[in-house]
Amino acid sequence: MAGRVRQPVDETALARYISDHVSDIKTPIDLKQFGFGQSNPTYQITAADGQRFVMRKKPPGKLISKTAHKVEREYRIMHALEKTDVAVPKMYCLCEDDSIIGTPFYIMEFLDGRIFEDFTMQGVEPTEREAMWRDAVMTLARLHAVDYKEVGLEKFGKPSGFYPRQINTWVTICGNQEKAVDVETKEPVGKLPFFEETVRFFKNERLQPKDRATLVHGDYKIDNLVFHKTESRVIGILDWEMSTIGHPLSDICNILTNFYTAKSPGAAPSDTSMFLPGRTPGLPRPERILEWYAVQSGYDARSEVPWGMAFSIWKLAGPQDAELLLNDFPAGLSMAGNTPRRITLPDPSADERRPLLRSLSTNVPENNEALYSCMTDPHSHLPVYTNIHRIRRDIISVVEDYLSLAQLQDLRINVTVVRPLVDKFYGLNDISIINRAQFLDEQSHLNNRHNVNFTRATLCEVIATRILRRFGEVHDDGHGGLLLLAHILVAGFEPFQNAPEEIRDEAERTTSWVHHKTLPSLEIAIVTESKHFLSSATCQKVVTAIYEGRIVYTPSTFWDIIPDHYKLKPISIYDPRDSPLLNQYRLIVPRTRNILESIQFAMLLALYVAVMILRRKDRYGGTEIAFAIFAFGWGLDQFATILAHGWHVYTQNLWSFLDVTFILIYWAYLTLRVMGWKLNDPNLAEQAFDALALAAPVLVPRLAFNLLSDNLIFLSLRSMMADFFFLTALSAWCFLGFLLSLLWLGEGTHPILSVSPLWIEWSVVLTSTRTISKWMIYIWFGLDGTGIHRSTEFHWLLGPSVMVAFAFLGNTLFLTILVSMLINTFSNISTNAIQEISFRRAVLTLEGVKADAVFAYQPPFNILAVFLFIPLKFVVSPRWFHKIHVMAVKILNLPLLLIIAVAERRLLWPSRTIEDSTKIKVPPPTKSQFWKKWRLTVHRDLRAVFQVPPPDTVQDDIAVDDDLTHHLIRRQFTRNAANEIEPRNVEPQSQSRPDPGARRPSRRDSMFPGIPAPKLRGSFSESDMLEGTAERLAKMERAIRRVETMLSRLVPSTEEAITDDELEESGTLRDDNTAESSFKGMTDRD
Repeated sequence: MAGRVRQPVDETALARYISDHVSDIKTPIDLKQFGFGQSNPTYQITAADGQRFVMRKKPPGKLISKTAHKVEREYRIMHALEKTDVAVPKMYCLCEDDSIIGTPFYIMEFLDGRIFEDFTMQGVEPTEREAMWRDAVMTLARLHAVDYKEVGLEKFGKPSGFYPRQINTWVTICGNQEKAVDVETKEPVGKLPFFEETVRFFKNERLQPKDRATLVHGDYKIDNLVFHKTESRVIGILDWEMSTIGHPLSDICNILTNFYTAKSPGAAPSDTSMFLPGRTPGLPRPERILEWYAVQSGYDARSEVPWGMAFSIWKLAGPQDAELLLNDFPAGLSMAGNTPRRITLPDPSADERRPLLRSLSTNVPENNEALYSCMTDPHSHLPVYTNIHRIRRDIISVVEDYLSLAQLQDLRINVTVVRPLVDKFYGLNDISIINRAQFLDEQSHLNNRHNVNFTRATLCEVIATRILRRFGEVHDDGHGGLLLLAHILVAGFEPFQNAPEEIRDEAERTTSWVHHKTLPSLEIAIVTESKHFLSSATCQKVVTAIYEGRIVYTPSTFWDIIPDHYKLKPISIYDPRDSPLLNQYRLIVPRTRNILESIQFAMLLALYVAVMILRRKDRYGGTEIAFAIFAFGWGLDQFATILAHGWHVYTQNLWSFLDVTFILIYWAYLTLRVMGWKLNDPNLAEQAFDALALAAPVLVPRLAFNLLSDNLIFLSLRSMMADFFFLTALSAWCFLGFLLSLLWLGEGTHPILSVSPLWIEWSVVLTSTRTISKWMIYIWFGLDGTGIHRSTEFHWLLGPSVMVAFAFLGNTLFLTILVSMLINTFSNISTNAIQEISFRRAVLTLEGVKADAVFAYQPPFNILAVFLFIPLKFVVSPRWFHKIHVMAVKILNLPLLLIIAVAERRLLWPSRTIEDSTKIKVPPPTKSQFWKKWRLTVHRDLRAVFQVPPPDTVQDDIAVDDDLTHHLIRRQFTRNAANEIEPRNVEPQSQSRPDPGARRPSRRDSMFPGIPAPKLRGSFSESDMLEGTAERLAKMERAIRRVETMLSRLVPSTEEAITDDELEESGTLRDDNTAESSFKGMTDRD
């Protein structure tokens, strides 16, 4: 029966795929999971009209066997058998795109019938039981009678050598299991009993059955058959994942296996108490089954069944041995049955690796299992739409006035506002950075709420930073924690996820939203310029890992030029040891991309300089043609980047404007050059080179920006240029009035503006405008005073007045404002230099991760790839398109891929060796040899102190607080402990026994003295602070009276004072006493 979904899938993406490709299934759908068929997870789909269907998918994670779990083979054989008399369900679709629900899947007809997990078919009448068994055998005979060549399955398997291949396969499996070691005891699993003798027996060709070739199911059993609800016939065969072309004896032995492995012959392993051999009414004996099959198929297998059954049972021995190791079996079934054991395969020896790459490493601790992730949509279970509005409501309710970032980080605001919201949103597993974008958008439209919305946006950023940091602290388990943080930051989510259907429809109708791209938190943080969030240590930890290629994934994009989504990279930890030597995905690692782009731009600059030096107007040289082609490919790469990440992300770097400027200049040059060639006009050729000459101020600084991207001056230029152009445009608009005033004042009196015929009037006006504008620009920048000297020509009084006013506003006021603005901008950026650098690094990293296949081709080969692969996409299947694309990438980038492979394995990752804790770690000799050997820097000694963790003795020593810290912490807990003093009639033993669950004071508790420790992660109210005030005042009065009594007496001796006050040498209260207990002790002695 179908029940709850134990292995979640992205139901939204599945519903969209069904709506687009399977017209027989009406959406929306309801999804449940069957309790059987879990080698390949099986689900029940209920359509909107009530019809039911079945979906089978490949399981997630790294598969041990490349040949198992082949749902594609299941679909192929069942689809081929639909045209035969073999009972198979109807096939509707096969999806090989991993990006839909994470793994390939197919959808087939739901067979409403009976499935018997027990081959004895309990609850069935004897006559019906025998008839059902007979039809099962007849169905198997009909399957073996199918001509696999006629149904198009001639390449489904090899027609000869079935059993020799099976023997070699299981020998290999058992050999690998033999190498496995117990993780806890380090003992090898060892061989199966009499393994070599058994293998020799099965490999004896004289004893093997005669070779035959038919379609075989591979796992033909009663529980893989669906019987009619009322009739004794088979209506469908399920679970075809092991089907192939082979010997029909294997299927015959499969259906007979339970007769030989049951506790009693002819009984089920789960229940044998109800019958004895041959006593189950209607259950046929194996001899009867073989007779039915021989009559129907014409193949009498009775002489070969003993060998075939021996081989089938021997195949069960390997999995049974592994099962005993992996599970907690009762005593008697296995020597290790009393304790569960985990096994892992040993690492390959150095000789088994490539000699060139012997220093391969991955930063994974020894004996740790590799980390994999098949979560293509890890946020699919979150109610994103609801959480967005919940966060917005909470933020609006707590922020009503403007607060700066420093005020939001104040201790009281942190405790009363920020921390409760962080606790709440952390429980929602949500990063609230998405709401910052909405508040910033409202800030730009609502002037009356400008400051408040900015505070709300800032609070969203602070909360997101704290939540991310808490995820990093809670899941600080090495690679596992890093992988979790990567899922939080770069796994995309849909803003309308979990929204009602009518809301989604309305959004599609009334807004520009279309469902084609998910939004990762990292990209939203960049778009909203959340620099505080991006500069946090936790975020930079993930950004650095992505930049270096230690975290790999395939991002979502707006639009791809060459879409190759047949195999998407899930978010996972990259392991060079397990990756192929020629890994085309390493070409789009951000660090690699940055190096390649620098080399490409250097080549572009060299070609540009060569063209300008060797330019010829009358002909086209080889250098100019090479420059034109290379520049075209380089521009295509930039265009693809804009399509991949959007204009807003692309323009976050200053050099992006320079790139766009060069592309525009290049197209102007190319257009003029082509027109000059077609028209044979040398003037157009001259103009083309004149336009190309304008690219020099763009290309030369661009190289500096790329090489010195973290320089503070370059970081400031983008903002400073934005301020400069904005103020210049605003001033030019304002100064247009002065231009019109002078133009109209000079009409009829100025010599240049004398009345002229109508046909030359406009040319005179343009000439006059150009002349006056030149004078104004000279005055503006203080270059020349001609305009002031000749201002009387406009008017003897008004002309000089207007010109002087313009000079005062333009040359004095404007430049002063401009300089002040630029100084403030540079000062702000220099103050937050770390945030700016982290922000630019995040932008560079996000841009470096590519999904478009065009980025795998270096300019100018990307031009060829576009013209070849775009038409090919519409001709071949996605699988073959992917294969052709990968082959082309590896051929064109063969030297580059080899260099990357060697560099990553030998230089970028430290060597992975088996470490002995008793030996001193020696740094690898392949890194920084000169500095480490000669010690020419003192920083090495300082870093060495922190590279080796201190022992437990040192940790215990530094864990003891000094006098001041101990005093501050005890002050905080004194008030709480005084209210929780146990009654005096409690037994001394119970008083002295420490509470193992009690919370010990720590340095963190001294953040806000006076707040009880349990309140640190929550909020406090006025009632909490006033609670018990009267009782505390009464205690204070009694304490004052005791102090007065003390002062009225003689001062005691030093020893008596120390004893009475119960103070330690540091002057602080002992751990087992409080202020109240000390005063009570004095009063008692009085």
